[in-house]
Amino acid sequence: MVVNLLGKSRKDEATLQFLEDHQAGPVIYDFDRLREGAADSYWAEARGAGYALRFNEHQVLRTVHCYVMPLDGFSPCDVAALGVQIYESRDEIERVAQARSLRVITGEANIPALSLQTKWARIENEHSWVHYEFRDGVLSMVNLSLPRP
Repeated sequence: MVVNLLGKSRKDEATLQFLEDHQAGPVIYDFDRLREGAADSYWAEARGAGYALRFNEHQVLRTVHCYVMPLDGFSPCDVAALGVQIYESRDEIERVAQARSLRVITGEANIPALSLQTKWARIENEHSWVHYEFRDGVLSMVNLSLPRP
């Protein structure tokens, strides 16, 4: 399950196997070019498998962007491999979260210049955050991340 990779080192055997299985790479080092105090990070993309992985400055996996539909040059991922519940709408997420007493945050973005209109919901628990993004009412991305400190 992809969610189980969160918190693992870039060189952990499970992480390396995932990167190999999905032909991810190369790993790109992203540093604070603007000298704003931002932490360094490492990115690995598996465009054909629908994943982009972000490792923090300590090379620990913090975020996995999972493309549910083809976007920005990424193929759709295997949602069954994510290890999280998949929902058909933001309303469904809110209903389930309320029934299960889960913390959920919602929002939306409307950016006419990019012809982008999204609604999102993020379920937060102590081990991981799962962010669901809907474009034109259709689930387009699931972002898995470690909770922010």
